[in-house]
Amino acid sequence: MMFIGHDPFRESCPDNAFRSVLSTAMQGIPRPASVLLLSCEMVTSGARVRTLASHAGDCNLLSELQKNISGIQFIEDPDLQPDTWAMTVLELMFPDMDIPIHLMSIDDNLDPLNHYFLGKELRYLREKGVLIIALGNIVHNLSAASPECAAVPPDWAVHFGKKVKQHLKERNFMTLVDHFHLGPDARMSITEADHYMPLVYLLGAAGKKERLKPFYEGFRHGTTSLDSFRIG
Repeated sequence: MMFIGHDPFRESCPDNAFRSVLSTAMQGIPRPASVLLLSCEMVTSGARVRTLASHAGDCNLLSELQKNISGIQFIEDPDLQPDTWAMTVLELMFPDMDIPIHLMSIDDNLDPLNHYFLGKELRYLREKGVLIIALGNIVHNLSAASPECAAVPPDWAVHFGKKVKQHLKERNFMTLVDHFHLGPDARMSITEADHYMPLVYLLGAAGKKERLKPFYEGFRHGTTSLDSFRIG
């Protein structure tokens, strides 16, 4: 699995180093059977799924989920679209775009704990060779952003980022799910829960002893972290 920083400044403040890292992110990783993509920009009422038609192959994500996951009513939505940054990530990681791509929205009717347990249920897809990619941000506060692309992040952003990484290292996943108990730094750092929820899905789908390997760290405009890492 991969957690990849969602870059809202890709046009006004392009981070070429980040793009270069993403273009090599699949090196040394066996080719997956398909990709399940969750993005903080794909938020809907109810859980919606779609397999991109041009990459569908023989895959049917909807029937897979309905058969294996109880308690969630998944809806196949032909209008569910990957956002611009999601497409950029896919094209950098899979330049031939020759692999089935499944989209799953983030259901805004669920609370963080429900997202976490849904992530646990999605773990079985990994055993089928599905690479789960989640696009979001550990720190995302646009109202406090500096006008400078490379601005030094404020102390609260740095402290919260370090706190999250320490809990990830120690596998304190439940502590991270209930993130607002992490203090005032959390409330400043997560002003839009949608941007944090993709991480919660991966926490649920991760094994307790799996290796976590960061492959990019950095801030844009001081208050949006692009920290990215691989699990497994």
